Amino acid sequence: MAIGQITPGPVFTTATCIGYFVRGAAGAGVATLGIFAPSFALVWLLAALLLRLRQSRSLRWFLDGVNACSLAVLAATACLLLAKQRGSPGWLAFSLAALLLGHFLRLNPSWLILAGALAGALAPMLFS
Repeated sequence: MAIGQITPGPVFTTATCIGYFVRGAAGAGVATLGIFAPSFALVWLLAALLLRLRQSRSLRWFLDGVNACSLAVLAATACLLLAKQRGSPGWLAFSLAALLLGHFLRLNPSWLILAGALAGALAPMLFS
């Protein structure tokens, strides 16, 4: 149960497991349906509204502004992280490599996150 609360995926598995313990296979089916049905119903109910909202010029402008703000926050965070590592050419090279790989090769961000985690774990050996 504790692991199910920490990460998003196992919550669904936990619900199915508890349903099974309470009422067997039927309980597992009801629990699984009960945990997935609300999100599917919400998407189904809002689909027509979302299509109409996409045609709204003011909403498009708003979403463009949200995208610009999120890019600015990412850029500011990157600048702060790089400033903390001043004097470390290894981190600068790593950051530039990640930027180039992500932008030009369209590398999946998951790989960049994994590489960053690995570099952070190995940082004392690599970038000291």
